[in-house]
Amino acid sequence: MPGRAIVCALRPGREWLARQLQGQYGSRLAIFVGLTAWHGYPGRSPVCGTLPAVTDVRHNVALALRLKGPTVVSGSDFTAVVTLTNEGSSTFATNIGQPLEAVLVRAGSRRVVGVYTEGIAGTGLMVRLAPGRSELVHVVGGTARCDGGIGSALPAGEYGVVVLVRDESADLPGESAFSAYVRSPLPLRVLNVGWRPPRP
Repeated sequence: MPGRAIVCALRPGREWLARQLQGQYGSRLAIFVGLTAWHGYPGRSPVCGTLPAVTDVRHNVALALRLKGPTVVSGSDFTAVVTLTNEGSSTFATNIGQPLEAVLVRAGSRRVVGVYTEGIAGTGLMVRLAPGRSELVHVVGGTARCDGGIGSALPAGEYGVVVLVRDESADLPGESAFSAYVRSPLPLRVLNVGWRPPRP
């Protein structure tokens, strides 16, 4: 509408682009970088808080998380895979979504400090596993900062990756027919934007 600013959402860590766009378009743009608002300087990120308690209901199903790599550059996204394996003696079925969304927690805590902010074109996934069979579910995660600090992207450091797997047909996580966090947080190192791999 005339007279209203156009909302421009940038990926985390793109403060340099926000500065360029503001210089070019001025007040015609309302710019957000990751989860922060841009007003000519890096904004303060929101606080995501701690992971909610979820009743662990696995039905003899083992969960394993495998990251595509042990590192991610600050401001970038990462991917992983969760494997569900039926270790019981009867068929297991649940309705979960994919991709699953991972969050980053402060090492040694349940405090969420990084999340995925891109759009997810997800689908439902009906998992039906005979005894001994497995199913792979794709996972996405991001490094948008949400620990209350200044800036849109998580600073370099060691973090933990946490994924919740649950039956989406349930109303509440605690009442789900299947609900569990994938073991302990898996370590992930966030690197500075200018990082380059060492030469062999």
